[in-house]
Amino acid sequence: SSRGVQGTEYWTEVLKELKKLLEIKPPPPPRTNPTQDHNNTDHSNTETTHHINSHSNRHRQTDTKDDRISLYADDNATIITKTEHVRKVKEITRRYGKATGGALNEDKTTLIRIGKMRKQEMTNAQLGAEFRIMQEEERECYLGDVVGAEVTEEERYGEILMKIEKTGQQWNREGIGIYGQALVANTILLGKITHRASVNTISTAMRKKLKEKFRAFIWKGEDRRAKVRWEVLVKKEEEGGIGLRDPLCAIDAAKMRIFVNLMTKDRQPWMKWIERKLRRVAKNWGVAEAMAARPTKKQLNGLKEDCVVESSLRIWFEIGGGGRGRTKEERTVKGETTTVELSGLGVTDTNEKWIPIEGLTGRQTYDRLIQTRMKIKDYEPRRAHKTIQKIQKQMTADERNYWWRLTHRTIQTKKRQSKWKKTEDGEFVKSTCPVCKEEEEDWEHYDYECKWMQEMNKKVAARVERDQPFSKEEWRLEEEKMSEREMLMVAKARWIYHCERCKIDMKQRKRIDITVLMNRLTRRMKITTKKVK
Repeated sequence: SSRGVQGTEYWTEVLKELKKLLEIKPPPPPRTNPTQDHNNTDHSNTETTHHINSHSNRHRQTDTKDDRISLYADDNATIITKTEHVRKVKEITRRYGKATGGALNEDKTTLIRIGKMRKQEMTNAQLGAEFRIMQEEERECYLGDVVGAEVTEEERYGEILMKIEKTGQQWNREGIGIYGQALVANTILLGKITHRASVNTISTAMRKKLKEKFRAFIWKGEDRRAKVRWEVLVKKEEEGGIGLRDPLCAIDAAKMRIFVNLMTKDRQPWMKWIERKLRRVAKNWGVAEAMAARPTKKQLNGLKEDCVVESSLRIWFEIGGGGRGRTKEERTVKGETTTVELSGLGVTDTNEKWIPIEGLTGRQTYDRLIQTRMKIKDYEPRRAHKTIQKIQKQMTADERNYWWRLTHRTIQTKKRQSKWKKTEDGEFVKSTCPVCKEEEEDWEHYDYECKWMQEMNKKVAARVERDQPFSKEEWRLEEEKMSEREMLMVAKARWIYHCERCKIDMKQRKRIDITVLMNRLTRRMKITTKKVK
């Protein structure tokens, strides 16, 4: 149509105008061997030129005038260096809007002064536009982050931490189990802060506050004592954990996308800022490339915590990042083999396997950080964890939650309660078993030795056509030779027995009836979604 032709003409003129805005010198060409280790080279009498072997440099891409505008849906950001450019940008935007049917809303357009421009006074008369000129004390939310001069951590993260705490309390009031808490923490709570924290620095004090919010959510209160170590919670379910993602490791893993994008994306405006920071570090260390170096502990400690590039560089070396890797790789796509040029940078995992940075995923980075930071001594996962993992799809959420508490022994026996819990008369509760009312209920008595537990054991064994009751190891699901039907029977029977024991302890039942419990077990087995042979 004529409108389409007119739009093409206008767009061509827009590109011409953008090319006239600023003159930017291209970066020097990359070195012939960018991944060579220069740590042992004497630089005292030679002048070294530092280069970053980024994707754009390897492909001879340069900064252009067109890079000065970024479009995001119905928003756009334009970077200019002189006040007289405001009129040019306004005219280009007007002509572009005329061609596309859009319009610039000057009331919603904000001019943010950065760098040396912060000290320069500006008025709308000088700019020739009715834009809102952002002052030093003002803040603006743009693309999920807080923009302004010298934004404090409290302004950037304070409100988010309050939302995390409030949302966690709301979900805990719903009575979700430990695995449900892990799911909420990994998705809803972590999602509130990951983006903002991954593109900004976060101090040690703020990191501690963030972790405390997650601890309070898991244990339902900041004053509650942790029943299981944090290092265990972040493990996989078959290893005794709940699959909880450590918020600090997840944020640090997300920060690595800066370097991955630097090595895989085409030229973008933010790359120039990243490269300048990396060149400064490389110059201080006396190497050609900071990411390919082998820094000393003193050099790593010298990296600034309040610089997002330098703090991310510390994480890069923590996960085993470095240079000296392969610079070419053959890849086969739809039967065709092509040679892909690589940067030579990458990570060495715990199995001494080399992972190029171009193929480094967030999950690999997170797992590496967990292995480095979450080391546990004297911890051995129980076999019951793997057993529950096999039959978890046939168990309810309450049953899975109970067995996690059972395997970690966080259930309160009467002997434990007798040391701290008091009755209405102010006396400590008795340590007698509430079911048999004869012996002291320590862990062994609760877990296997109570006479009514033994009676339940015999009934369940007869139900699966066994001549002998389950042994102590089988009753704890620690025996690997059990059939899947036997595992499921024991798992559900013990949950049913525990519920009845709690009702007796709370005076809601007078005595236990094993026949009634076996009828409940029969109904639960019938409604199991998967047929067990």
